[in-house]
Amino acid sequence: MLAGDATWKQVEEYLKGRSDVIIPIGSMEEHGHHLPLSTDAIIAWEMAKELSKRLGILVMPLINYGICRHTAPYPGTTSVEFDSLKGFVRDILGDMYEKGFRAFYLLTGHAGSVHKVALREAGRALTAKGAGVYLIDPYEISIADLLESGEAPPGQFAGHADEAETSLMLYLRPELVDMKKSVDELPRLETFEVAAEERPTESGVFGKPSLASREKGERIFKRMVDEIAKLIESRRARSDT
Repeated sequence: MLAGDATWKQVEEYLKGRSDVIIPIGSMEEHGHHLPLSTDAIIAWEMAKELSKRLGILVMPLINYGICRHTAPYPGTTSVEFDSLKGFVRDILGDMYEKGFRAFYLLTGHAGSVHKVALREAGRALTAKGAGVYLIDPYEISIADLLESGEAPPGQFAGHADEAETSLMLYLRPELVDMKKSVDELPRLETFEVAAEERPTESGVFGKPSLASREKGERIFKRMVDEIAKLIESRRARSDT
């Protein structure tokens, strides 16, 4: 069930049987010349909807903005401050807790390290009350065997608008992908450098989107959703015992 399409009575009825919820989170961030700024948001939203279909879990409306440090120099990338994201998500979680929700799955399509720290911090107060708050980054799920490009070596950025993300978008929203404009670029970040001072690559791509395909995207999507579903089901089974 999608909360944004439901009535308050439907949510009230849902809470009589279960108290878990998914909150999808994306970003407004450059993704090269071939993918839209909403790539992270689209991937998070589509995964959340599929999980709702499979598990019957309630899905809250998408949070479209996040913290984007490495891609900040590119026009279109729109980042929020650490405390802004932390406070916003904390307020949402706190209000939902007061309504009776007890297990929160923050499903982020944006994998920035600072972004994820803010989300973890947002849930800290509720975990102290005994609620379950889980940060789910789909890119922490192993998909190396599904890719030709392999893992990013030490000193390089993790993939961005690369084989994996481009494949997912070719599967989920092919009409928004322009492969004729895709560029393979492998930026360097010095191993002990704190942050990049300028655009890491000309195109904004960190990886090899030329290796992407719709078929890979379908396999990656299924792998990620399968693993996230297992996590949610295991936590639900544990809470029922």
